[in-house]
Amino acid sequence: MKTLYLITGPAGVGKSTISNKLASLLDKSALIEGMIYIIKL
Repeated sequence: MKTLYLITGPAGVGKSTISNKLASLLDKSALIEGMIYIIKL
C-alpha cells in the first residue's frame, strides 16, 4: 500500500519544517515544494 501525506495550513505554521522532517525519516520519499507532497513508494 502506498501512502500520500498532504500537509496544508496557513503561512508560518511549520509546513515546510514538518515536510522536510518527514521526508528525511521515510525510506522512500519525494518532497515536492510549492504544493508540498511527500510520497512513500
